[in-house]
Amino acid sequence: MKFIIKHDVPGRIRVHMDASGMTFTQADTLQYYLKNLQGVTNAKVYERTADAVVEYRCSRKAVIELLLSSDTAM
Repeated sequence: MKFIIKHDVPGRIRVHMDASGMTFTQADTLQYYLKNLQGVTNAKVYERTADAVVEYRCSRKAVIELLLSSDTAM
């Protein structure tokens, strides 16, 4: 999945998905997927802006790799 990192602090990353908006179903599916990733403590997806906030305990690189591979899981 293509995305842009909008904000990044240790343990939290905000990304913008490559879309003008999302349906509620797409946002719920992405949020469910993100919350169930190993190392992710919390995730919130905003359907209007197509942004996702991910809180994590693992490395930043691992989260980015998981986000990049999320299109194959969805």
